[in-house]
Amino acid sequence: MKFTWKHKLLLGLILLVSHFSVTYLMNNVVGTKQSVTEIFFTSLIFSIGMSFIFPLLMRWTGKKLSKKIDSFLPQIISNDEEIKFQDMANLTKGFEKVGGKLLLTNERLLFVSHKFNIQSGITSINPKEIASVEKVKMMIFFDNGLKINMKDNTSHTFVVNERKTWLEKLSTYSQAA
Repeated sequence: MKFTWKHKLLLGLILLVSHFSVTYLMNNVVGTKQSVTEIFFTSLIFSIGMSFIFPLLMRWTGKKLSKKIDSFLPQIISNDEEIKFQDMANLTKGFEKVGGKLLLTNERLLFVSHKFNIQSGITSINPKEIASVEKVKMMIFFDNGLKINMKDNTSHTFVVNERKTWLEKLSTYSQAA
């Protein structure tokens, strides 16, 4: 799922209102003499930065991390293993969304985390062990979650781009296994 202008504007508005409210309340509690205009413009700059500039920085950082993951993939993937589809993704592990790369190969579904995570490592999923794949919403209104239910009653939840493409590829993938 792409982070559209609609999402950015909605996020910006939510951040503007929440930042303004908290700053205004804290201003009154602490007794700082900051004007409502100053608080508004501080909140506006914060919301623009977080909803427009921060995503650009994250995309740039993601591309650099993706290249670093690609550099050590030959150590993880065997010579007869062929990458069919791949993209940056997050794997939910408790409260953390572990960032990394999700790869679909001819042998398995593979998640490789990047180094900027508390929990890191490699998750390898055998297609024969997948019971079902379903859509899930992340953060209430983002349609970019993918839940892979395993035959042993465990599951893996990913935040992905292009969820529709992942669903198509994984449904044919798990059926073929």
